[in-house]
Amino acid sequence: MQRKIELQSGTYFYELTKKRVKNINIRIGDDMMIKVSCPHYVTIKQVEECLKEKESFLVKAFEKITRQTDDNRDTVDYLDGDIITVFGKEYVLEILPGKRNRVLMSDDKLTVLVIDTENRKLREKTVNSFLMSHLKKNIKEIYLKVYPMFSSVIKTDPVISVKRMSTQWGSCSPKKNRISLNFYLVHYDRKCLEYVLIHEMCHYLYMDHSKNFYGEIEKRMPGYMVYQKLLKDRKFIRE
Repeated sequence: MQRKIELQSGTYFYELTKKRVKNINIRIGDDMMIKVSCPHYVTIKQVEECLKEKESFLVKAFEKITRQTDDNRDTVDYLDGDIITVFGKEYVLEILPGKRNRVLMSDDKLTVLVIDTENRKLREKTVNSFLMSHLKKNIKEIYLKVYPMFSSVIKTDPVISVKRMSTQWGSCSPKKNRISLNFYLVHYDRKCLEYVLIHEMCHYLYMDHSKNFYGEIEKRMPGYMVYQKLLKDRKFIRE
């Protein structure tokens, strides 16, 4: 069951599960949602009092996740052993010589095969080419998932492009039937990408950021503020 709570630091969404445990347990899930489990006899009021007491823990946990993604962009040299975050999951780079430049993805590793392993620009280009393809594949999957919610408004599939942007996560031009998404979304939880795409598609209904606009997002993605907050916490990019 998903619920909303207002804390001093902002609005949070959490999923509550009652089961055979002794205490109230709080963690951040892989989807960036707060997960709470508690005994069956614990009330909602008690759960939310606990969340208020743990607010500093929640703030620090989200800040840590954001910082890890920031550091990933700022420090990667595309060397053997470097860490790349792809849709919120960390992968270790393995640089190997290859007959052609390509990347192979496994559970926790990105194997980068390049003709010249000493060429940094080539390593970076090969990795970014893979990330771009991987991002576009996921955009297509998410678009096909969410389009039925917009079919009465968007009659023709929009042209969706990916760009490196420094001030926006996405942009939309309903008149031109075009949507642009930020390349750096590839480093965040996949739900962040889903949120931004839904956000831009909702501009076909409202071109402002009014209460009605965010109400349309809420209808299509309950709990979207979790992902909105994560993206707004970026130190160099704002929605």
